[in-house]
Amino acid sequence: MTAIPASQEGATASTPTDRLFLAILPGPGVAADMQALAVSLFERHQVEARAMEVARLHMTLHFLGDFTGVPAGLLAGAGRALDPIETACFDVVLDRALSFDGDRRRRPWVLSGSGPGTVALRALHAETGRKLAAEGVAVQGGQPFRPHVTLGYARIGLPASAVDPCVMHVHEIALVRSHIGRARHEVLMRWKLRPRS
Repeated sequence: MTAIPASQEGATASTPTDRLFLAILPGPGVAADMQALAVSLFERHQVEARAMEVARLHMTLHFLGDFTGVPAGLLAGAGRALDPIETACFDVVLDRALSFDGDRRRRPWVLSGSGPGTVALRALHAETGRKLAAEGVAVQGGQPFRPHVTLGYARIGLPASAVDPCVMHVHEIALVRSHIGRARHEVLMRWKLRPRS
């Protein structure tokens, strides 16, 4: 586990400044491929939309909430919960593009997949959820886990279709701090998965 000290920036503000979530991050090359795919999809469907920045592409594993500042107790609890991770490294193939429901102006266009990697993702989601709960770290949302990477947002929906596959090597989990309203992500902690046997 690698930790970065928490900042208490905005801790006295009444409006949340920080969104925290656990995520799987694609490697730089894979993230660049995902962004290129997003640009291609928007162009093909003649949609005016901006592809997600490479540095912000991720797959959310658990949403931990919005806060004013970064709660030190949450960092400590997550650190205890996820050290160590029992799951071994694996690959997940993302080969379908589609959109999720959203408001009329912001429908998420996403990349998803199926197969053994998705099964492993669901197992990792369940394992980490149990570990977080055991340490009293609350997971927000309550929605069913739908593994995906958001490529961008558009006014119209995207029919589900096959795309050239992007392969994510899942070797670590990151605790990400999203600076609300500033379009910037910062990794606060990382946990390595076990090496493949």
